[in-house]
Amino acid sequence: MKKTLNLTIFILFILFQHFAANAQWVQTNGPNGANIRALATIGTNVFAGTDGAGVYLSTNNGSSWTVVNNGLSNKSVNTLAVIATTVFAGTSDGVFISSNNGSSWSLVNSGMSGYSVNKLAVIGTTIFAGTDDGVFRSTNNGSSWTAVNNGLSGSFDSGIGSLAVNGTTIFASTDEGVFRSTNNGNSWSDVSNGIPIDPFGGGVYNLAVNGTSIYVASGAGVGRSTNNGNTWVDVTNALANASFLTFAPSGTNYFAGTDIGMFLSTNSGSSWTAVNNGLTNTSVTALIVV
Repeated sequence: MKKTLNLTIFILFILFQHFAANAQWVQTNGPNGANIRALATIGTNVFAGTDGAGVYLSTNNGSSWTVVNNGLSNKSVNTLAVIATTVFAGTSDGVFISSNNGSSWSLVNSGMSGYSVNKLAVIGTTIFAGTDDGVFRSTNNGSSWTAVNNGLSGSFDSGIGSLAVNGTTIFASTDEGVFRSTNNGNSWSDVSNGIPIDPFGGGVYNLAVNGTSIYVASGAGVGRSTNNGNTWVDVTNALANASFLTFAPSGTNYFAGTDIGMFLSTNSGSSWTAVNNGLTNTSVTALIVV
């Protein structure tokens, strides 16, 4: 769902001192010039993908940022992913890769040319790209891509909104719900039964995995599955009025970034508490734990 990518975003890093009710937020020193859409890490290096200024790199936990765009011809970055020391950036022109911490980028679109990439996900050394026309898979670091849409074809109108990995299982969200593949994308099955979905449309915005729990956020609420998507429980609670959620697990805690601020759950999503102390902008669409 591309509409989830156009929000004003304020990127912050969490200080892990008082989770339960006193999570503190401190604004990092940049990056400036564009809204943040995606985050990724390689060791202590943090990458931020923006909606028009390309990719920024911080090597000091956000104290300073450097633009790393050499070769990145499309600077609207929707999603980031990492395999070993290679960073992948998904854009409306396809996927770019860098193997030198962003110092240079190359377009890797063979088999996927012409598709906008909304989300990337990794299983081992295999990378998946959720596009505006289904899912593509690469097993050679992006050198070539293959469409893997068996069971997905005809089920989406606006493409793949999100991807998430649970072990060797991958989940994909569409306007009609959530689909699951247990064979590296070779086939997909609909596992939407029980997920809160807006009957007037809007689909599923985001997917995330925390241990054995899988979370989905839709226009109608938040669902959780503890059995790989076979069944879902509605855990919306305090998030009933929120939308455009993004998730980040931290041990047994779970953070949800929304258009009305940050929320924390310490009980697997059974309840949520607002944790906005120090947060001066409450539209949050990208989170990462470092």
